[in-house]
Amino acid sequence: MDCCEKFGFEIARVLIRPDSFFLLDRFNRNYTAESVDYLTKTYGLPFGFKELQDIMAGNNLVNDQQVKSRSFSDNNYLIETSGSKFNVSYVLNNSFYTTFARISDSLSKSVEIKYSYFKKIEKREIPNTRVYKYSGSSSENSVIEIRINELLIDKQHKIKFEIPSGYEKI
Repeated sequence: MDCCEKFGFEIARVLIRPDSFFLLDRFNRNYTAESVDYLTKTYGLPFGFKELQDIMAGNNLVNDQQVKSRSFSDNNYLIETSGSKFNVSYVLNNSFYTTFARISDSLSKSVEIKYSYFKKIEKREIPNTRVYKYSGSSSENSVIEIRINELLIDKQHKIKFEIPSGYEKI
């Protein structure tokens, strides 16, 4: 996926596989190649590839989660869940699509996700814009915005991901 594009050119590209994570930084001409385990341990994420994939796809995390509370306010449904590794708060609109989620662990690390600009694709409403905000310790904060231009569902698609020669591994 192209994660960052400003003024019509790509700044970074990310590839996440079940066992590995690649980040190609075109602006600084370097790349990172690590295991998914390294990624979760380094950033203290309380989830692995499956949960990361669900978060990026906009799916709700339901495995090992128990509903603590649910309410309705301002035309939104608010759902609080808890699990052995993390807690999740959801805001769903009147059509029951998730518009906001907050995933937090016991160490006060969290990921907030805002989903917007829903588009109907094959009878599903898919958020075309997703903003991820990671908060770790007081100095660890990151924001990633993803805008989806094209989405293929249940169709194979070849993704080109090559590390150009001359790029330095960090």
